[in-house]
Amino acid sequence: VISDLGTVGQRTNVATIGVANLTDREVICSAAPAGASARNAQTLLAHRSTVLRTEVPPQPTEMAARVIARAGTRSYPLTVLTATPVAAPPGIELGPLLPDWSMVTWFGAGVPRVSLESAGSARLYAEPDAEAPGGGEPRRWRVFIECRLAPGGTERDDTVQLWIGPRGVADAIIGVDERGGATIDVGAGPEPYDAEFWTEGDRWKAIVDVPEWTIPESGRIELGLNRVDGLGARSAWPRPSIPGQDEPGRLRIDLTGWSALAEEAPE
Repeated sequence: VISDLGTVGQRTNVATIGVANLTDREVICSAAPAGASARNAQTLLAHRSTVLRTEVPPQPTEMAARVIARAGTRSYPLTVLTATPVAAPPGIELGPLLPDWSMVTWFGAGVPRVSLESAGSARLYAEPDAEAPGGGEPRRWRVFIECRLAPGGTERDDTVQLWIGPRGVADAIIGVDERGGATIDVGAGPEPYDAEFWTEGDRWKAIVDVPEWTIPESGRIELGLNRVDGLGARSAWPRPSIPGQDEPGRLRIDLTGWSALAEEAPE
């Protein structure tokens, strides 16, 4: 699973599935909810991969749904998150960031393990906007980022990207690095962006604002994170990426249920 339910065009409950053909012959591949007929079947050449999208019906009482991916004569049951988590104090965790899939983890059918020595995570939370009339409304949404520096020296700056909006048509990409540099890209290239930044021992931390204009009227926002640490190791959230994947998956989060209680930034 590359991305759980997200927005693709006018469709709002679309799962994005990656399929690879590791055989020496072409196969027919497809993906569909369990019990449903596939409408996205295509030919996949030998030693190639592709991305399939399938719409998953709403599951009002279920947290997840089963999607069946097929390649040739083989089928693979996959779990897709269908619930939309609600942001509530003290915030909703956007992490941990998961290392890319490798051949070992792929064939082992296990999620790539996070190294505690260089782990990264984030949290989405709200706080009153001090500049708003009355000092409490509207709220501003912020993302707190914390990453451990890779041990043994670095070859490049440790960088995290926050992707906002549907996969493939992001509204904005906010980047921040271990030196405190921050940028925002809304489609015309990176531009400077304000961020709070500090270091503590073996880790660096940053806080960036989610631009108000990127929050849909529905209050449901789609977020994803990418990281490349100082040694060049990649990780992502909410799903690990496949090698060469250019942007992370997304998780849709409901911002409308935030309580006015405990509106404090994480320490």
